[in-house]
Amino acid sequence: MTTASELKKLAKETITPFLIEKGFQLVKSYAFVRERSGMFDILDFSIFNGGWNLRPIVKCWVPELDPDFECSKFPKKLPSRISSGGYLNPFGEIAFGGGSWSIKSEEEVLRALSEIRDLLQSVALPWFDHIETKADLLDALNPGIRAQPNFDKIKDKLLSN
Repeated sequence: MTTASELKKLAKETITPFLIEKGFQLVKSYAFVRERSGMFDILDFSIFNGGWNLRPIVKCWVPELDPDFECSKFPKKLPSRISSGGYLNPFGEIAFGGGSWSIKSEEEVLRALSEIRDLLQSVALPWFDHIETKADLLDALNPGIRAQPNFDKIKDKLLSN
């Protein structure tokens, strides 16, 4: 089984330099943030199933989307709500579901990080790029956000800034 320190070391050699080159900052062990025009692109690598699986969370975020979030702690603390985007899965989709990567061995970690890097380049980064304005972000919001009773208030606040 791959340990957390081994995973961190392997990520530091592969994913981290790639994302830094793309303008992201490493804000904690497996999370990266990039600011664009008052919006934040967030890549947060979720390790679950006892540390045996990995899947990146891809989301674009602004504080207006999360009125209860304590912004003074951002980016060391990231918003947990996925208002836009979802999980980057091995099928090249940003969705809720679709699988994850096994990271049980060093070989699997290296394969996973390579595949994830390729999908970040071909899927996630273009997805971020299509969100150029807060109006674009509004269009990219997940249906669950739109169904919230306070959505009109969130929408008005988002578009007024």
